[in-house]
Amino acid sequence: KWINEWQDIFEQSNSVVHTTLFVFASGAVLHDQGKFEEAIVLLSKAKNYPHLSVDYPTPYHGILRKMIEVLVKQHRLTEAQQTLREYEDLLKGFYQDRYEKSFDSANVLFFKGLISIYTGKNDEATLKHLSEGRQIYRDTFKADKKHRQQGRIHLMLGKAYQLKKDFKAALKEYLLSEEIYDLVMKEKQIDDISELYAALAIVGTHLKDEGLAQKYLTAHIETFGLDHPRTEQILGYLDRELD
Repeated sequence: KWINEWQDIFEQSNSVVHTTLFVFASGAVLHDQGKFEEAIVLLSKAKNYPHLSVDYPTPYHGILRKMIEVLVKQHRLTEAQQTLREYEDLLKGFYQDRYEKSFDSANVLFFKGLISIYTGKNDEATLKHLSEGRQIYRDTFKADKKHRQQGRIHLMLGKAYQLKKDFKAALKEYLLSEEIYDLVMKEKQIDDISELYAALAIVGTHLKDEGLAQKYLTAHIETFGLDHPRTEQILGYLDRELD
């Protein structure tokens, strides 16, 4: 609601930084709501400001980060890879010799793993990227369960193990992801948690654990509704795998 109310105001604003922050925040909200097409249209408006990466690098990095996430969710993987290269190059110039230990370097590793998973790769490089990113997050926050991104990287580690058909390892990572989200997130109606509940239900079907699959199907329905696309995805897996 507030996006619609404030969009006209910010579009008429002469302040580049205010408009940039609005684009970033609104894109993040739309991503969390699963409104990917609306999010990418809004985030792409950053391209109207060709000097943004120099004048306001931090918010521009944030916009690129959200663009990568949305493009991946839309399966526009070539564009996501191109945006990731731009993001990584800018970060290396921004941090210079501090890059390797920065929070943003962990984000780059996360995105490399994310794109590999969405392309269906299950090579060791995917697990390596995600494991290294997890360690940088741990070092950054001095703990394992302090930030949403830690929940996200465990979710992707679970997907990487699932692609390798190591379903027990996948379940362990998914449950760690859920634990982190429960600790750090007050709002559960976001796309990350929809993806997590679906992953938990589906890995339950692979493990022939009907109780697990039904638990997270129920959690997804209660949180996101019967008409959500991932509810239909879970029901399809249940029909095929547990009949």
